[in-house]
Order: sequence, then C-alpha cells, then structure tokens
Amino acid sequence: MKRELASCLALSLILVTRACGAAETSVAAGRNGDKQITIRIHNYAQVESGDLIKAERIAHDILQKAGVEAVWLECSGDQIPPKEPPCETPMGPTDLTLNMLPRSMSDRFHLRADAFGVALEDAEGGLAFRAWIFCDLVKDAAAQGRLTRSVLLGTVIAHELGHLLLSTNSHSAFGLMQANWSGKELLAVEHRAMYFSSSERKRIRQAMMSRWQYRER
Repeated sequence: MKRELASCLALSLILVTRACGAAETSVAAGRNGDKQITIRIHNYAQVESGDLIKAERIAHDILQKAGVEAVWLECSGDQIPPKEPPCETPMGPTDLTLNMLPRSMSDRFHLRADAFGVALEDAEGGLAFRAWIFCDLVKDAAAQGRLTRSVLLGTVIAHELGHLLLSTNSHSAFGLMQANWSGKELLAVEHRAMYFSSSERKRIRQAMMSRWQYRER
C-alpha cells in the first residue's frame, strides 16, 4: 500500500486581538461508539499538561462539531512509559497516533520552516493513522503573532487529524483545512471559529463508517 508524507499546514503570522483560552478540564468521550475515535498522544515535546489539556479541548470541540467523538490517551513521551493500559493494546482502524515533537525531532523531516505538522496519508485512499505536530514551531508562531498558544496548538491538531480522517486531497481553498493560514484565518483561530466545512463533515462521517466497518471484520 502506497503511503506518502504530506506537509499539511503553514502559518503566515500577523498581529491579532488576543482571546481567552479554554478552561482547563478533562476531555470525556461521548456515547456514540460508531463515531468514536481514540487518539494516542506521544508527548515527546513535553508540552505542559495544562496547555495540552486545553489544546485537546479545542480539537475535541472541532471534531465533535463534525460528528466525531474522541477519546484522548496520554501515552509515551520522551523516555516515559505508557501511562494508560489502552496505550499498550494493538492499534485498530479507529485508533490514531498523534506525535508531539520538539524542534530536535521535527527538524528531521526537513520541511519548510513554516510547516507546523504533517500527516501520513494513504495515496491509494485507504486508512491513515499517524500525524506529527511541530510543537516548538507552533509555540514560536503563537508568541510572534500574539495568539493563545493552546488555541493555536489545538487547531493545528484538529487540522492534522482532519488529514487522517479525510485522507488524500484533503486541503481546501479556505477554512480549517486550508494549507496556509494568514490574517483572516488566524483571527478565526484565535476566536475559536475554525471548523470543518459541511462537505468535509460529510466526508468525515463517511470515513468513520468505513473505519468501523474495518473494525468489525
């Protein structure tokens, strides 16, 4: 099965009005099992727990508005063993892996300097499972653009997870899945107004059905 790495997001920064971040609470899963995914987080960048929880809530809200419930698992980090038993179970079609990378690891991808994440896409339209977030670059971009760090991080996470759920050709001309964010998009990020389009939501629901069909085989 042919797979390819695709650079998924780059941000062109401007100054924007700072908005309030999300409250620091845990993210709980919904009850609709056939629309539920499990996201295994490997926090190699050692993002602070509070910031990571807030970012998860941002991404969770974006996914939920697309009809997808997410369970977030804190798995291994840099030389840290898995903290939750489900992290040690075999991956299934409704499990996704999100790797939070420091600069020392993200530099190995040799991508453009303003790329903030990549996803492993399936070039033949199958299932994709792994994405990487370049945390130090996101942090620097938030500081430069006077953005709320956790809000930007959570929106970037949602973008990359969108690539995994939408598979190939998943960039759009506008909105959350746009390849490059600048003034208008960054304002929407800061005010938590970036979501999947109606057509993307439809494709995601179809993709979730496919993943659960694979799961039940």
